[in-house]
Amino acid sequence: MARGGTSSVRTAWRLFIPGTPADLVNMKSAQKIISLQEIKKDLILSEEERKNLRFEHNRQSFLDGNTNVLSNNEFIQRLTETLLAPEKQHDVQLGRLFGRLGAVAVISDQSLRERVLALLSQSMVHLLRGNDREMLLLLAPACWKWLEYETEVLSGLEVMHRRVEEVADWLLLNRYWTEAEKIMRSLSRIRSGRLDKCKTIVTLVTRTIDNLASRGVIEALTDGYLREQPERRRGISSLLAALGRPAAVYLLRRIFESHSRGERLNLIELAAGFGPTIVPILTENLNKKPPWAALRNIICIVAAIGDPGLYRIIRPYLDHEDERVQREMISSVVKLGGEESTERLVDGLAVVNDRLKIQVIRLLLLEKSDQEQILAAFIELIGKRKTFSIRSGNELLSALVVALRSFPGRQSVDLLLKIRGEYEVVPGGGRILFLIDEALMVIEPQWRHQRQIVDDLPDAVSFASDPMEQQQAYDRIQRVESKVRSLQQSGDADAAGRLIYDEASTAAQDKDFVVAEMLRDRLLEVNPLALADAIALEEYIEEQKSTAISSHHVEIWQELHARMTGEEFNALYFRMRQENYREGENIVRVGEADSSLYFLNSGYISVNCRVSGQDIFLKRVTPGAVLGWEQFLATSVWTYGLTAISEVQVQVLDLALFQELVDLFPAVGMTLEWYCQKHTRIPELLKMSGKDRRDFPRYALTLTIRNTLLDQFGSKGRRMFRGELVDISQIGLAFAVRISSSQNARLLLGRQISSVITAHGEDLPECRGVIVGVRGHGDPPEVFTVHVKLAEAINEQVFRKILFLVR
Repeated sequence: MARGGTSSVRTAWRLFIPGTPADLVNMKSAQKIISLQEIKKDLILSEEERKNLRFEHNRQSFLDGNTNVLSNNEFIQRLTETLLAPEKQHDVQLGRLFGRLGAVAVISDQSLRERVLALLSQSMVHLLRGNDREMLLLLAPACWKWLEYETEVLSGLEVMHRRVEEVADWLLLNRYWTEAEKIMRSLSRIRSGRLDKCKTIVTLVTRTIDNLASRGVIEALTDGYLREQPERRRGISSLLAALGRPAAVYLLRRIFESHSRGERLNLIELAAGFGPTIVPILTENLNKKPPWAALRNIICIVAAIGDPGLYRIIRPYLDHEDERVQREMISSVVKLGGEESTERLVDGLAVVNDRLKIQVIRLLLLEKSDQEQILAAFIELIGKRKTFSIRSGNELLSALVVALRSFPGRQSVDLLLKIRGEYEVVPGGGRILFLIDEALMVIEPQWRHQRQIVDDLPDAVSFASDPMEQQQAYDRIQRVESKVRSLQQSGDADAAGRLIYDEASTAAQDKDFVVAEMLRDRLLEVNPLALADAIALEEYIEEQKSTAISSHHVEIWQELHARMTGEEFNALYFRMRQENYREGENIVRVGEADSSLYFLNSGYISVNCRVSGQDIFLKRVTPGAVLGWEQFLATSVWTYGLTAISEVQVQVLDLALFQELVDLFPAVGMTLEWYCQKHTRIPELLKMSGKDRRDFPRYALTLTIRNTLLDQFGSKGRRMFRGELVDISQIGLAFAVRISSSQNARLLLGRQISSVITAHGEDLPECRGVIVGVRGHGDPPEVFTVHVKLAEAINEQVFRKILFLVR
C-alpha cells in the first residue's frame, strides 16, 4: 500500500472491514502512513506559500527601488520564471518590472548590472519568439539607455549586444521608427566616437550596425520614407543615415533605377541626408563615367547636401556635352551658394550653351558681390556675339543688353551704341534696337549723375546723399566713438557727452553736416541728461547750415526762400547735390527715365522736344528755374530734353530724398509745386508749339485690353489684369486701370508689358512694349492711365481691323 502512494492508502482504508486482531494492527499502520504523507504535504505547501510571500515581498521591494534583492538567487530564479512564463497576463506590474530592470541596467554596481543584463537577455529572447509587441516596446528604451551608459567589458557583453541587435531589427521591420531611431542613434554615436567607449564595445557596435544594414531593413525603411508624410520622414532619414554605407549604396542604385520623377526627387533628398558618408560613393560612381541621367542625379545629390566645398567633385561637368547636365550644374551652383558662387556662375557663362547662358545672366544679376567681375564677363561675352548660335543668338544678345541696364557707366553706354550701329542695318533687328534704346534711356542719366559725383569740384558743398562723403563721415564717427567708449567704460558719461558736443560743433564749423548730425543723435544716447546741450547743438548746426548757403544762392531762390521756414529751406538745400555741365552737354534727353528735380543756379538751359526725329527748340530757361516737376507728379519718362547752352550749375534732388523731405516737412512739397507751376510752364509750351510730336496719328477708342507684366528679359508673369483702352496708334497705346496707390503706379514705369486687345469677342494679335508713363486719370483717384510704347509697330492691316471693329 505504501508503494501505491497516498491515494492507494485512502482507497484501502475505505474498503477495509475490521475482523481479526491482526486486521486491527494493519489498520493502525495504515493510519500512521496517511498522517505522515499529510504532514509532508502540508510542509511542502507551507514552504511554497512562504516562498511566494518572500517573492511578493521582494518584488514589491524591488519595484519600490530596493536593488539589493537582486543579490538573492531565489528571487532572481522566481523573477526569471515570472518573466519567462509561457502564458501570462500583461498586467501593469509586469510592465513595471521590465521598467525597473531597465533602470537597474544603468547603475554603477557592476555585479548587479551583470545579473540584470542576463535576465534582460533571456527576456528578450522569450519576447521575440512570442512576438510580444507590448513588452518589446517597453524594453526598447532599456536598450538605448544601456548602450549609452555601458563602458565596462562585462561577462555576457557580446550576448547582450546581440539581443539589442535583435530587438532593433524587430523594431525596424515592424515599422516602429521612433523606438528604433533612439537605439540607432546611440549605436551611431558610439561608432563615430561621439560617445567615448572602449575598443571592444566599439567593435561590437560596428558589427551590430553592419548586421542591421540588411537589404530587407534598408528597403523597408526606404519604402516607409516614401509612404510617410514629409513631417514624419526625418526619423526614417536618420535611421538610414545611421546604417551608413550599405544604405547609401542601396539608395543611389534605387535613384538610378527609378522611373518616377517624384520618387527620384524624394530619394535624392533622402540621400543628401547622409552628408559626408555618401560623398565617397558618389565619387566612385563619377569615376565610372556614368550616363547623363545618373550624372545629373549625382549632381542633384551634391547640391542637396548643401556644402559649397563639394562643388569641386562636380566642377568638371560644367561643360558636359548634354544640356541637361549643364542645366543641373548651374542649378547646383545656386543651391550650394557660398562666397565663390559668382565666380562659378561666371565660369558657367563661358562654357554652357547659348540657351543656358541666358539663365546664367539672370542669376548673375541677382548676385550682390563682384560687380566688376560680372560686368567684365558680360562685356567679354558680348565681344563674341558673332559666334552666337542662329537659334538662340538674338535672344542671348537681348538678355545681355538688358543686363547692361544694371551697370550704368561709360563702358556700357559705348558698347550699347556700338551694337546699335551694327543692328541698324540688320534685317529683323527691331527688337534689339528697341531694347538698346530703352537701356540707354535708363543708364545714361544714371551715368551722368555718377560722373558728376566723381568729377565734383574740390570746394563743392558736402551733401548727405554722396556715398563717398558718407564713408568719410563714418570713418570720422568711428574715431570719436572709440574715445567715447573708453570714457563710458570708466563711468564718466558727462565727459563722453562733452566730447561728442565738441566734435559735433567742430564738424558743423567745417560744414561737415553729415558728421555733425550723426553726433547730435548720439549725444542723448550717451548722456540722457544732456537735453540742454542737445538743443543748443541742434541750433548751432542749423546756424552753420544757414551760413553755408551763399547769399548768391539765397538771392536766386529768394521767392522760394520766402515761402519756407529757415529749417525747411536748409533741409531742402542739404538734400541736393551740385552738378556742372559744359556748353552743349545733354542734361536730360527726351524719353529718359530720370526721376530727378533740377534747380538751375547759374547758366542757361535749352528746353527742346522731338518731332519726326528732329530736336525742336522750345525755350531758354534762366537761373531760378526748377525743371522735372512733371516727372515727380506723373510717373513718366521725360517728354522734353534739357541741354546746356552755357556753363551750367544745377542742384539735383533725387526722388527718394524728396519723398524723405516731404515726410519731414509736408509743406515743402506744396510750396515746390506752387513754385514750379508759376515759373516753369513746359507742358503749355509743348501744346503751344503747334506741332504733333507723334510720328503716327492716335485714335481715341474704348475696348477691353488684357495685360501681363513681363520681367526685364521679356518673360511673362502669371498675373493678368484687364484695362480699358483709351487710345491707340501704330506704335503706342494707352489704357485705364485701377492702381491702389501712386507709389505702386511708379513701380510700373519702365516695365515691359504684353497686351491683347479684344473686340467683339475676338482677340487681336499680341502687342509688346514698355510702359513710359502712368498718370492719374481723374476721378476716382485710384484710376490711372498707363501709356505704352510698342516694341514693333502694329501691322497696318491689323491696325485697320482694330479701327473697323470699333466703328
